[in-house]
Amino acid sequence: MTESDEGKQTLGCPARQPPLRGFPAKMADYAAKRAALGRSPSPPPEIRCKVLISSEDGIVFSAGRLQELAEMPELPEVLEVPFAKHFAGSQPEGPTSKNTIRKICICDITLSEMGLVHEKAYVERYGDMECIWYQGRWLNVDVVLGLKRVLIS
Repeated sequence: MTESDEGKQTLGCPARQPPLRGFPAKMADYAAKRAALGRSPSPPPEIRCKVLISSEDGIVFSAGRLQELAEMPELPEVLEVPFAKHFAGSQPEGPTSKNTIRKICICDITLSEMGLVHEKAYVERYGDMECIWYQGRWLNVDVVLGLKRVLIS
């Protein structure tokens, strides 16, 4: 091979990509291991929403009522969690006794189930600067305010 032939080969070859780092590298490694075992990559977990269960605020006063609205096959579990004032960047370790307003009941449902609730009812975020402390994180809660009118002709 002459020097001119070598130059042509290097010009035509695609640029090398830098190796993946961080989360993309972990996901690529995970997918490669699953493929080597003959398995398809597992789907990511579905996003979940928290819905307020209350007889005072909103129309969802029980888990059974939420089950009807979301067309769920099983009754959702009701959890009691602290509801507290939370400002972004503060209190990463959880609520303190002085900022906890009260305990509230919530149900944890999937995003697709929440979509069914949105089709039938008006849903808004519950509280202004208040959030719940759930599974080591601060999260917002949705409240179902009322049903939408359905005109049948």
